[in-house]
Amino acid sequence: MPYSPLLIDPASTDNIGSYSMAPNGYGWAQQNSPFVYNGKLYMVLYRATNAPAANDFSINVFVSSDKGSTWAALDAAHAPVRGTAGATGGCYFDGGHTVTVAWTDGSQLGATGTIHLQDFDLSAGVWGAAYGAAGSPVVNLVDQIYKRPDGSLIALFNRTFAAGRVQGLSAAVFSAGAWGAAFPIDSNITAGNVSDSRAATVMDASGNLYVFTRCTDTATFSTHFWSFQIVNADNSLGASHNFATTDLDATVNGNGNPVLIGNQVVFGAMTPLTGGQAAVVVVGTPLSAPVFTISPGIDPGSPFSAGGTYYVPVLAASATTLYGLIAITDTSGLNTVLSLRLGQTTNLANPAAGWSWSEIYNIASGPPSFNFVGQVWNNRTLAIYNNNTQIFVTAGAQIDAAAVQDTWFWFGIFTGVAANFSVTLHGVNRYPRDNSSGPQVLVVGPEPFRPLPLRFKR
Repeated sequence: MPYSPLLIDPASTDNIGSYSMAPNGYGWAQQNSPFVYNGKLYMVLYRATNAPAANDFSINVFVSSDKGSTWAALDAAHAPVRGTAGATGGCYFDGGHTVTVAWTDGSQLGATGTIHLQDFDLSAGVWGAAYGAAGSPVVNLVDQIYKRPDGSLIALFNRTFAAGRVQGLSAAVFSAGAWGAAFPIDSNITAGNVSDSRAATVMDASGNLYVFTRCTDTATFSTHFWSFQIVNADNSLGASHNFATTDLDATVNGNGNPVLIGNQVVFGAMTPLTGGQAAVVVVGTPLSAPVFTISPGIDPGSPFSAGGTYYVPVLAASATTLYGLIAITDTSGLNTVLSLRLGQTTNLANPAAGWSWSEIYNIASGPPSFNFVGQVWNNRTLAIYNNNTQIFVTAGAQIDAAAVQDTWFWFGIFTGVAANFSVTLHGVNRYPRDNSSGPQVLVVGPEPFRPLPLRFKR
């Protein structure tokens, strides 16, 4: 069955692209979308336009009623507008019919602002009025937003701006129409270091947050490592752990949120740039006070070398299977290597074991102008629905090597069991740039769980 890559956000005239916002709250790199409500697909995208003629920092909700073939923005006239292209935001879907977004009118480059909150009603397809600015913490960026079981909202954001960068990781709770006092959640980091305000988190059914944050030294800002912290439902700080600089790489962006599997928290990461870099999972158990184990490389067959980046598995779990999505960008050779790999393990008792992988896209299968030296992946997402019957994948990349950058998002539907996968990819930005020759056609079909034959036609 043929599929055509279509524009999810055709109205975007930006020079950076529309990035997906995570319905489970990852505010910096936004790595889990789309999501399903009443049988329809939804994506929350924020535009990162920085073009002189068309500054557009809006947050939009898109819907598809035909499994991703066509998309439409909902109530765009009332969409929230962030302060700058670099003012990231958080997004949370409550599993009912409400999406809550949090953003700031400040900038991660120095100008402070307030936190704004706004709800989107999926049942009515409209934005509500913005709220939360009064009494808000003063921030440069909003990292994440969660709705706890008691209906309160907890936002994560940077604590300060110093030495030309955002620093620290704090949180505040919005409840009964008012903000509580902000409190630090990186106070257990090794002395002389500070969070760089990035975080990957997951919330359990009781409202406890499990937070991985990247840290750096405050003397030279050149030493990086990961730290873990539990924020209990009463806002007290629970168990914490500081990883050694030799444990995990903390220089490459793109880590997705951790997942909870039984009494384990599982985080996708990579080993340091020196000494045999590899994709790994970090497993902590029990949840109340995790002791962490770093797995061996989970994708030993990957064509990766030390010249690559973004080799970080983004995770998603169903009731029976843990999935990982790896995007590989290797610019160390004459030709850029760019691929997407999808892996899975059914060994939920030991998520470090039992992985099998398939390459689901390679740059060699793409249009000629898409294959150029310096091409890189951007944000990737992975989400699972109907207990393994549908797997959604998106990834952004430049569409050509022109000075003005476009971002292409792909949306994949994988159906069936591991032995019978098919994929649909949809572009978000135009290829070619002016779309004068019409949409590109990507032809795929049911294939064994191995590299899929992809073919583009004009």
